[in-house]
Amino acid sequence: MKRWLIVIPLLLIGALFLYINGYRLTPENAANSHSFLPKDAILIEQVPIESSTIFVYKSDKEKRYLTVLSEKTGFLYRSGTSTYTPFVSDTLQTVGVISFWNDREATTYLSVLSTNDEVAYIEVGIEPDVIRREIRADEMVSFYFPFSHQIDFIHPTAYDKDGNALYYYGYPKNSTTFSTDDFKWHRIDD
Repeated sequence: MKRWLIVIPLLLIGALFLYINGYRLTPENAANSHSFLPKDAILIEQVPIESSTIFVYKSDKEKRYLTVLSEKTGFLYRSGTSTYTPFVSDTLQTVGVISFWNDREATTYLSVLSTNDEVAYIEVGIEPDVIRREIRADEMVSFYFPFSHQIDFIHPTAYDKDGNALYYYGYPKNSTTFSTDDFKWHRIDD
């Protein structure tokens, strides 16, 4: 009986410690408890990858998209990694983006929303791992790779129906200064 008087409080303290540090029973609960996730955030995409899950949220109040990674640790999940992309008025909007690796897995993820009638498809990847997805105006497409690469190194490019490259994702060409505001979709000059 005395043993339980010690064990139960220790278990409760351990559970409280795990809860305070963001550990949850499901990947979605872990993502929803992420410290940078705004209260008004709405889940718009969920992508399971091996033992982790990527969640993409939209926050109208903060005018940005957030990508949150929930990693499995034992039988619990924790979300310690996130990225955000501000809303832009461009016709191609990056919605979700993340690249990571750990001792069990690696991932590169990109999600794009188009409001451009001219764009017919987007290609992303490095030969031989190039993925092509058709896209229409007011539609979102996502790309997932089982390796970790810097996003602009996998050459996201938007094409018209005739196969002409219209936009690329990354920094402006021939620029000597770099700002995070410049890391976006750029029109390819003819």
